[in-house]
Amino acid sequence: MLERLAESLDRLLEVAQDHGVALALEPEPGHAVETIAHLDALGDLLDPGRRDDLGLTLDLGHVLASEPPDVKPEHVILERAPSLRHVHIEDARRGHHVHLPFGEGTLDTAAALAALRHIDYRGLVAVELSRHSHEAPLQARRSIEHLRNAEAQARKQTRPQTASSGASTASTKGAT
Repeated sequence: MLERLAESLDRLLEVAQDHGVALALEPEPGHAVETIAHLDALGDLLDPGRRDDLGLTLDLGHVLASEPPDVKPEHVILERAPSLRHVHIEDARRGHHVHLPFGEGTLDTAAALAALRHIDYRGLVAVELSRHSHEAPLQARRSIEHLRNAEAQARKQTRPQTASSGASTASTKGAT
């Protein structure tokens, strides 16, 4: 499966580069590329000259849903900074692929925002609450309030700890 995906991605990356388009892949629970380790395995199958052309769309809730318990979203942000293209943010609980409103899960939003500040991330950060569209205005207000409070906390934090002082996503490299 990954071999076929890599073959197609090699062609897509070539066309994208010719047209000045950056491609990014989002590890998605339940899919062929479910974790950062799966993304690494896919990258290992790409033409060596194309591997760095494939960016990462990082869904912080998916980190909680699919990565090992010692892998924190803020560590992934710090370790994957060069390839980070987009960020999806929502609350979630470890081991469960359910996008939750902020405050209903275990995401340390302030730590994630501090990591994004530390790497000087300037890309899109999108709140993703796919199961809450029926209450969009309410969730938008709550999300904005939560993110503003978390950003204020993030500004007070010192340099975020990297996974080298804890867990590392690299330790899962090669898993399938």
